[in-house]
Amino acid sequence: MDWSLCEALATTGMGNLKRVLHIYDIGCQYHRHLSERIDRNPHLALPDGIELIRAIGLFHVHGHIDECLYRYATSYVPGAASVDGEILETLWAVLNTVSRSTRTATLAHRRELLDDHTGDSNFKKLVNIVSTIIGKYERALRESHESERYFAEIDMAAPQQHKLNWQDEIEHAESVRQANVDSMDVMLPRITRGPTLKEVEATLATRAATKSVARPVAAADVHQPALAAGNTDRASLPVSSSTDEAALHAWLVSGFKIEDEQINLKQHVRRLGKHLTVDQKLDLARKRQRLAARIETFHMDGRKFLGDETIFNLSQTANLTRDPDGNISDGDLPDAPAQRAMDIEYNTLVFPSTASRSAGTVSRFYLETEIELRTGRANDALQGVRETLGYLSFEYITKVRTAASTSQSLRSWDGVRLLTRTLSFHRRVYNHCQRIIARSNPGLTSRYPPLLASECEISTAISDMNAPGQSRARLAWFWGALDGYVEADAQGIAADNERMMEFYRIHWLRARAQRNRWKEELTLTSHEMDWTTRFFIYKAREWATKRNEAQILERPGAIAYSEQQIGMWNELGRIADLRFKNSRDSYAKIWVATE
Repeated sequence: MDWSLCEALATTGMGNLKRVLHIYDIGCQYHRHLSERIDRNPHLALPDGIELIRAIGLFHVHGHIDECLYRYATSYVPGAASVDGEILETLWAVLNTVSRSTRTATLAHRRELLDDHTGDSNFKKLVNIVSTIIGKYERALRESHESERYFAEIDMAAPQQHKLNWQDEIEHAESVRQANVDSMDVMLPRITRGPTLKEVEATLATRAATKSVARPVAAADVHQPALAAGNTDRASLPVSSSTDEAALHAWLVSGFKIEDEQINLKQHVRRLGKHLTVDQKLDLARKRQRLAARIETFHMDGRKFLGDETIFNLSQTANLTRDPDGNISDGDLPDAPAQRAMDIEYNTLVFPSTASRSAGTVSRFYLETEIELRTGRANDALQGVRETLGYLSFEYITKVRTAASTSQSLRSWDGVRLLTRTLSFHRRVYNHCQRIIARSNPGLTSRYPPLLASECEISTAISDMNAPGQSRARLAWFWGALDGYVEADAQGIAADNERMMEFYRIHWLRARAQRNRWKEELTLTSHEMDWTTRFFIYKAREWATKRNEAQILERPGAIAYSEQQIGMWNELGRIADLRFKNSRDSYAKIWVATE
């Protein structure tokens, strides 16, 4: 990787350019000792005065820790414009379809085949580059106006003194980002929150790694149903090594993700209604097939921990449990179909908590690990509820209340509907975790009570902190919950105005970053139009020089090929110049035919 980077910088022909945006999947770690590695290797060297701006592509950054998002995501890198940072992935998406024809090929044949397809892909990009740039420009123009308007609305709603402080903080962070990328942590939420699922998982992994020997198995380690059945087989005992514990954590977390997919599919089915088109039926069948495959893999992996018989018996059941007072968006979906036990989205996932309610066997250690992870997941869901309600407040303030009509079919309600679905999802996730936590450990019921739809209402404490009567308003319990709800701490937490102001700050910073990136994208695509036309002119003149040389040497074949290339590049330049002028009024025609 070091050699590729150095060679790319040395051979690209950068001229006087000294700042390079280097987007790499693991850019947060790669640059830590880059200069030391290059200094130690006599075959590596960076051009003098070059400055590498570190970034991570948007496809990969979301798999990193939270801090990496604001430090390295291209959405928050000044000057990066609106770019996803993924180049090879887009090429692989095309070449993957070629893989079937290369499976039985020899190494040489496979290389030739891939070279041919890659060359064809490059030529298609060249032919379609004008359309691509025009599409990018039109999108940048549209999104730039939209993001500017959106930021202006947020900026108008935010308190003036706080805005000035936020502006100073983010401008200073961006100015020193290259020297100290940690400065971008100013965009991280400052609200104190309970341990997240990732933090709980990291704590459990650290705890497992520090164990030098397997802990002894005692009667307390085996959940009561196992003792009652007189069963002490392998599935009922605790894991015996940190490797097994890591496998247990990974298995449980993979099950949580499948639960999320089940919840999303349930909501999707409800939105489709009872009368589906053929395409909708086909799409739904494919979604259910993919989900069924993931559930089957999850249960196969779970046999190591719970045993074949437990997995087989419990996985044949359905879970038709509903939230205590229905779904948040039930009123919007009067045509929602009834629940059916046969549908895969209602299939029971067999966790230790599931097995503990049966006559089967389950390790107390497995159950405690699951509940500890579920508390982190419940904290994540509550935070999602709080943030979504905050964003809903902004939608009502900046769009719905200022709309010319109250009709919910207008575009101003699109964001509200989308956020309402997100709110419903977070609430379902929380209530699902709450039910399992309450059944498995009744002592945690007071910390994690059910979350009712009536409690998930937009609060004026967020949308208008100075509204009349605000001092007498009472917030729902989850506004005062950190690591679950503790009554002694809840009142002070919920009354903290800074927690409410944090919604403004985060939303304002993100809207500002989005506006800036689209302004940069608009500038960049405008220049790309000029660069593209000039490149076509340059190539036509380059081939004209080669033709003149061939004429001196009296090489008719080379002359004919050069004339063909001149014609092609001239035509590409003429079309580009004409289409760019039609797309952008400020574009100055620069194409001149090469003779």
